[in-house]
Amino acid sequence: MSEKKKTDILKIVIGAALAAASVLLGWLLKNSRFQNIPPVLITAAIIAFISEVIVLLVMKSKKAVVRTIKILILFIINISVFTSAVIYSFAPAVILQPHFDEASYIELQGEENVEEITFKGKNGNINGWFYNNAGESAPTVLYFYGNYENAATRLLRMIKSSKVSAFDGFNFAVFDYPAYGKSEGKCTDKTLLAFSLDVYDELSKRTDDIIVLGYSVGTGPATYLASQRDVKGLILYAPYADGADLYNNVIDIFHGPLESLVSFNIENEKYAQNISIKPLIIASPSDELIPFNSSKRFSEAFSESEFGTVEGIGHNDFWLSSKVMEETKNYLKEAVN
Repeated sequence: MSEKKKTDILKIVIGAALAAASVLLGWLLKNSRFQNIPPVLITAAIIAFISEVIVLLVMKSKKAVVRTIKILILFIINISVFTSAVIYSFAPAVILQPHFDEASYIELQGEENVEEITFKGKNGNINGWFYNNAGESAPTVLYFYGNYENAATRLLRMIKSSKVSAFDGFNFAVFDYPAYGKSEGKCTDKTLLAFSLDVYDELSKRTDDIIVLGYSVGTGPATYLASQRDVKGLILYAPYADGADLYNNVIDIFHGPLESLVSFNIENEKYAQNISIKPLIIASPSDELIPFNSSKRFSEAFSESEFGTVEGIGHNDFWLSSKVMEETKNYLKEAVN
């Protein structure tokens, strides 16, 4: 096969790839799931597209080395843009995994002193539970759960275990995030923050004494809520300073310009600066998902905080730790006095 024919075939292949890339980009822009793609990423994709067209048009050299270099440039550009789009679009789907535990939901309906609550939020109906553990006039703990939890599962486990004793004298409320359980809407970092205000405002119709408890991903909406409303206390298990820390815990590259790829970016460290109450923060050096240094740095953003270290427990063990429950119980007693 002649060199000219090889070059023509190569141009056709690259042209087809560019056409497919343009169709994919158009679909992404129209799909509601990807409407939050930042302008910088779209701009980069357009620049990459134009660059490839230019390289394609000037690819007239008969020297194999020159052609190889040009092809390599195209390959690097394509891989870079594609990888960036994948990270930005799909990483939140790893952090947030909506699900519904039907068995726990049904069983919880038969428990005493448990009330199911549904109300209209800014992004659709919100569903959750209120556990009357201490009487209607008692203060209430509002819980924001971790990624793999949901409202029915957490409340049922708490009621059926000894951990409920940590909340003696307090009622307990937990609501499902958007798209979790029976709550409606789409779950993103922004809708989580709006959700936190919705559930607080609804719960405040019952009581003025609300203590916020957040775990893992839930420390984001919990911290944001405490920065926007007059809560009586704030307890955080395994918190993170910001979304970039969660990404960098997987692969440590999201610094400088690459931070723009962090599409789940709840800025706890920033919100902490607007919180006047003294929070209880509990972290573990053995936590494999939330970096201990991130929790520590976050605690230092408060004007004053109580930072508790629990040795030897993994990320999923905070609710199983007697020390965590004991510190929680002690903090709750002080919060309402």
